[in-house]
Amino acid sequence: MTSTGLVTPSPRRARRLRSGQPARRSVLRQDRVALGLTIFLGLLVLVALLAPVLAPYAPDETDILAASQGPSGAHLLGTDALGRDLLSRLIYGTRLSLLGPVVVIGVATVCAVTLVLSSVWIGGRYDRFVGKALSVLFSFPGLILAIVVVAIVGAGITGPIVAFSIAFIPYIARVLRPVALRERSMTYVNALEMLGVSGWTICVRHLLPNIFPFVRAHVTIALGTALVDLAAVSYIGLGVQAPAAEWGLQISTGQADLLAGKPWESLTACVAVLVVVIAVNILGERLAAAAQKEGR
Repeated sequence: MTSTGLVTPSPRRARRLRSGQPARRSVLRQDRVALGLTIFLGLLVLVALLAPVLAPYAPDETDILAASQGPSGAHLLGTDALGRDLLSRLIYGTRLSLLGPVVVIGVATVCAVTLVLSSVWIGGRYDRFVGKALSVLFSFPGLILAIVVVAIVGAGITGPIVAFSIAFIPYIARVLRPVALRERSMTYVNALEMLGVSGWTICVRHLLPNIFPFVRAHVTIALGTALVDLAAVSYIGLGVQAPAAEWGLQISTGQADLLAGKPWESLTACVAVLVVVIAVNILGERLAAAAQKEGR
């Protein structure tokens, strides 16, 4: 998307103004790779929801006699040091491993979009204050912030989610701000102001829908980063606690077996994290390319 200043809106922009929606909404129909990745991620969500049905065993069911075994007919991915079925724990781990990033990025996105649109619209001192506040937040590494929060509230999933939700606000806002500024400068916005349309209505019904393709693309990529961050916190013992099933925790608890030449627990969890991160990053890049193409 390029800044056009006070020029006549293009036909596509005019269609946007009349409908209040982005002109192109068929990215998935036009891009089979993006469609395939979306279906794959949708299936993962379905796996998380149907974990009790799909998992062959309960995630905390132990069998010491079958501890640290490799893949077999009874345990397709093997067992951990307590004899728990790794496939079942991997399936149940999908719940926390996906829910955490979704909550983090969902909260951060709502806050970031609200701050960006309000600051771009109001401008002046408020805009400068928001910009400086976001710069200060951006200077704090999310992992350090998570450690500080966990030190205050204790280990568990809540502390890291709160910390990373805060940490991702400037990360998302810094990308969306230039897009929102360009959209704010469009002629149709000035026309709506002259017609007496309220700032709230313009922001919600016109600015937000028109920057949504960029929001969608960046948020998709951020999901992968959040997944890795939360897995890292669980890996070092500050996030999800045993005996819960979560991929980062499984990588950590499988280290003893890994050193003993039995990598099944750590390996399967690592592969799960890697596959999901690659999927959301490729999907995000595809959506970003589509958003850039639409904005030209």
